Amino acid sequence: QMASGVVIHRRSSPRFRIPSIILSIRFSYSAKLNGISFSLKAVRSKLPGVNPILVIVVLLLTLGIVLSGYIWCCLMDVFSPSQLNEYEKTGFLIIRGLFSKDELNPLKGALLQNQSISEQQFTMKDVDGQSHSAIAWVSPSVSYLGMLPFLSRLVSRVEELLGEPCYHWLSKLSIKPEFSKARIEWHQDFPAWHDEGCENPKLVTCGIAIDDLTENNGIFNVIPGSHCSGNLPHEYRGDAQSRVSLDSLAELLTKHNVEPCRLRIGDAV
Repeated sequence: QMASGVVIHRRSSPRFRIPSIILSIRFSYSAKLNGISFSLKAVRSKLPGVNPILVIVVLLLTLGIVLSGYIWCCLMDVFSPSQLNEYEKTGFLIIRGLFSKDELNPLKGALLQNQSISEQQFTMKDVDGQSHSAIAWVSPSVSYLGMLPFLSRLVSRVEELLGEPCYHWLSKLSIKPEFSKARIEWHQDFPAWHDEGCENPKLVTCGIAIDDLTENNGIFNVIPGSHCSGNLPHEYRGDAQSRVSLDSLAELLTKHNVEPCRLRIGDAV
């Protein structure tokens, strides 16, 4: 989100492919190595006085600086300058592997087995009457679920984006049963938060995937740059979730594209 508004997002009805992504990275890496090799030959042929070993050393030192900066950002739970620029431009970020699968499995198991948790579920409907379940809480507790929002890897990153100390407003688990056609409507978070007492849209929402999110099970979609349009009018239909007015949404989509966020377990958006 930005001070001027909150990015538009939704979760669609069911309809990345990790092996292809891994292969793409490897092919890109090989191509870059070949590119370096070709450049060295070109430099040597055009400038006979250039020592290719020296060029390799300089390239390795540069790569080392870039990697050390990345590792430092990961260890210190902070964002790189390029990530901050992306956040300012698009209104959101994807953080791969913020949590491990082993860290989230106990949470998933508790949802399936702990009756006290399942008893707290409430229903949210889309405008077509399809529903999914959710659990929301405000106060921390000594349980794993209650302390999760207060971990430093979350708090430090949120405070960096906000530029000041933060406080916890609300946590929610959204649960979609298998083969459900329910969706979360296009919306901004701030209108609902404002109704509950949040005075201005200086807030950050962090969504963490407990299951893989793909087109097959209800992917998370955003409209990058929509935060620059400020707070948009929302409409209500009966007991359904609020959604961005259709006129506002249609106008937005003439300027911005929808971006699906394919998430693996532990990724955050």
